[in-house]
Parts: sequence; structure tokens; C-alpha cells
Amino acid sequence: MLLALLSFTAFAAPPERCDEAFFSRVFPDGMPHRPPPLRPLLEFAWDANDDGTLDDSERARLDRDVALRCDALESIADALDADGDGTITPTERHEGLQALFGPPPPPPPSRPPEDRLPPPLIRAFDADHDRTLSAAERRVARDEVRDRFRNGLPPIPPPER
Repeated sequence: MLLALLSFTAFAAPPERCDEAFFSRVFPDGMPHRPPPLRPLLEFAWDANDDGTLDDSERARLDRDVALRCDALESIADALDADGDGTITPTERHEGLQALFGPPPPPPPSRPPEDRLPPPLIRAFDADHDRTLSAAERRVARDEVRDRFRNGLPPIPPPER
């Protein structure tokens, strides 16, 4: 699997730190589920020359975008805090997230074990449905993952209904 082949990269500011601060503010009683690790997805998305590692210029762009994400997540948390008291109640969270992102998608249909889908990244960006990402599909995936990440959105778009 491509993501498993990517090397470990040290980030100037760990991207997880912003997400942890955001989620602890939005879900003070704990997250309903643990999000997938960001590091492999970020290394894939910012590896512009597709060599499996981030060089200095790619790492610098990622560090800049991590800072943009921190700002975006802070703005989202501030928007959810409707009364401005610094805490986000379950009601503020529910109403605010629906106002920002619309209602949550319905749960996916259950599938028999023999009909397993490929990883979410491939499902989201495999335009020709061959269960792999071509070079063109990889470019589209990288661009969208970066844009969504910078704007504080989940890096992989939710599946279409």
C-alpha cells in the first residue's frame, strides 16, 4: 500500500496538536471516535514529486499549511461557541456543525465481508473505479486533501450518497 511506503517525517509543528486542541474544545467529554492518523495522509498529499519522501521545500509548504489549519480550526471552534463563553456545549456543537457542514451523512450500508471496499482515499478519488489511483487521480487527490486540510475540513471528503 502506497501510504505504508512513505517514510516518517518530522514536522515543525505536529499537525495532530492543532486537531487535538480543537477536538478537546469541541468534544470536552471525549471524541465519539478516534480520527485516523494524519501523518501518512499528509506525507502523501504534500509529496509533489511522488518520490515517497518530503524534501525541504515540500516540508516547508506542509508546515505553512499546518499553521493555516490551526488558524482555520480555531476559527471553526470560535464559530461553534455561540455564546462566546469559551466552552462549546453539546447543543452549540450540534447546531453549529450542522450550520457549517450540513446534516451528517447516513450510515453506510452494511456489506458482506467478501465485498470489502478499498481505503477511503482510493474510494474518494478513484474516478475510473479501478481501485487504484492513476497519476492524474493522485494529483486531484493531493490538491483536494491539501485544500480541505488547510480549511480545517476532514482531509478525505465523505462518501457521496
